[in-house]
Amino acid sequence: MPEITYEASSRQIEAIAERVRVRQRDRDLAAAIAGLHELLAHPCAPHQVVAFEVWDALHELHKQAGEHDAAIAAKQEAVRLGYRSEPDPDADIAECHLKAGRRSVADALFAELRGRTPDDVWLYNSAGFAYADADDPAEAARWFRDGIDLALGTGDPEQVVVQLLEGLEAAWAALGTTPEPGLATRVSAFVEAWQPPADRGLVRWLDDDETAELEAEDRPCAYCGYEPDRSLAEAHERRRRHDRKVLERERPEALARLDALASSTGERPRSRLPGPALLAVAWFPPAEWARAIERWPDLAEDRAADHGAYCRETEARLKAIARAGAGRSGGRLRRGLGAAGGPRPRPVARRRRGRRARGGGPALR
Repeated sequence: MPEITYEASSRQIEAIAERVRVRQRDRDLAAAIAGLHELLAHPCAPHQVVAFEVWDALHELHKQAGEHDAAIAAKQEAVRLGYRSEPDPDADIAECHLKAGRRSVADALFAELRGRTPDDVWLYNSAGFAYADADDPAEAARWFRDGIDLALGTGDPEQVVVQLLEGLEAAWAALGTTPEPGLATRVSAFVEAWQPPADRGLVRWLDDDETAELEAEDRPCAYCGYEPDRSLAEAHERRRRHDRKVLERERPEALARLDALASSTGERPRSRLPGPALLAVAWFPPAEWARAIERWPDLAEDRAADHGAYCRETEARLKAIARAGAGRSGGRLRRGLGAAGGPRPRPVARRRRGRRARGGGPALR
């Protein structure tokens, strides 16, 4: 007999996750780390938690705490369990070596990554910010400048060139170097004319049958009575009813089209429309960051006050969103114009409908 119900297990998991979110918000890193280990140790973790996402979260927390070797070990465990990213996870490990004062190890690993993934523009972005944080603006400038050449030469499908330029300009300022004539103008013109590649449309959402294939590895749980076929079917039915209520309230015309389609095919209507969706993540350039946190103080509660750290946290968030639903990691940046007429990136992550919704904080299935 199960000790608790499946629903009670879900509430326990969410309660732990919420405590972790609170500890992170309060910057109690040790308690947040302990909470994530509690999450992994829960008897229902195999079917309630995405383990490699939790280990990646542990990597970030250990890094913030200055526990560089623990951060490296957490990232390696995440990779062992299936974590993949752009840039390669070894870029995060190289950054940890750099922060720990192991410069030669970091240099060698970044060089190896450049040889292994020479066309990964995210690598140049990551390395540039890592060296900038290590107070080596000269090395940071080299990575940023090479990354700009790569982005412009490949059409910048990842839309990273604005971040690279801003990192380069900050490095030049730190060095007291005169900016390269015409480079900012070239990048601005490129951004204004940028068009998404024809073969890089939004990743489609998973159909229910594909989702079922992903969940086939789930095993029954003696603690809560979880059974993959029955428990997931019940969860999907609850989600279908919930989505239908949302459509009834917010998009009745869409629901009418679905019902009409179902009556013509004889199939039960899906309560959600197929197709891609855009998920936007706000990002502020350096000139607007101080004004933004002054106007919206809540931004500073769980974001770093330093703009460079804020950029890296935003990039990490984009990658986490993309990993949660999209086939490949990394964000996509769409450009708009700032108030002053300069380019302003607006990160947009690819997302597809996956196993279960995953919010901020620990990755729950």
